[in-house]
Amino acid sequence: MSGFTLAWLRQRAPFDRAARDAALAQRFAAAVARTGGRPLRLLDLGAGAGANARALAPLIGGDQEWLLVDDDPALLEAQAGEHLAWATGEGWAVGRAGDGVVIHAGAERWRFTARRLDLTRHGAIGAIERCDGVTMAALADLVAAPWIDALVAQLARRRVPLLSALAVDGRRQWRPAAPEDALIHDAFARHQQGDKGFGPALGAAASAYLAARLTEAGYAVSTAPSDWHIGTEQRDMLAVIVAGEARAAGEMRPDAALAIAAWHARRKAEQAAGALSLVVGHRDVLGLPGDR
Repeated sequence: MSGFTLAWLRQRAPFDRAARDAALAQRFAAAVARTGGRPLRLLDLGAGAGANARALAPLIGGDQEWLLVDDDPALLEAQAGEHLAWATGEGWAVGRAGDGVVIHAGAERWRFTARRLDLTRHGAIGAIERCDGVTMAALADLVAAPWIDALVAQLARRRVPLLSALAVDGRRQWRPAAPEDALIHDAFARHQQGDKGFGPALGAAASAYLAARLTEAGYAVSTAPSDWHIGTEQRDMLAVIVAGEARAAGEMRPDAALAIAAWHARRKAEQAAGALSLVVGHRDVLGLPGDR
């Protein structure tokens, strides 16, 4: 679906943690309804290696049962190990229970279960069992408009909250600026709108589109920036992004190969010299049903 690897997810994890909007996450946590003393049932779409659920579980608190859905078997297989490393680092007890990983964080019990599901099928969203809240991270910008439409329709029927985190919104702030930045930006934006398995991706328009559809469905919607701030000392991340944007721009604008190569060479030299920094724009979207 996304082409994400475990190595890339681990590399981006600290930037994601720092970027998330805490206020929206706290409001989501407060909105998730508890019924009859049972554990909360939470669904994470496009879960990858499970980082989004791990970020939210301590904030939500109480007993929780997470269903972590993805269609990448390698990432699903990696989830248990990532949960174990996280829990061990926090000093929590962790073990296996059936097909899930169970973490005992003090008096709270969090169960994480991985499930392989082809999310490119709109019907797959509706086939997932009832839940109390839905989350996703770094997913909305990969999907097409009909997928968002289908998701919002299912959410509206269940009247459950949604938190979408870390969707790119198209902003880039390179320091220092370069003459080819506009060329690279436009070509990369076009590349992001390519088909990731769902049809033409919404890319930078995803958060605005999701917010509009949720509003039409009667949800109270809030958004907030969740930008990556990549400093001059974070050279490995800068190198990955520079190479990736140059490669994507080259695919979209082969006619501009010389200008793209010049930009790539300049940015590599600046990155190596510790003279380059970058802000990558992302946006979080919170949707709360009208009766919450």
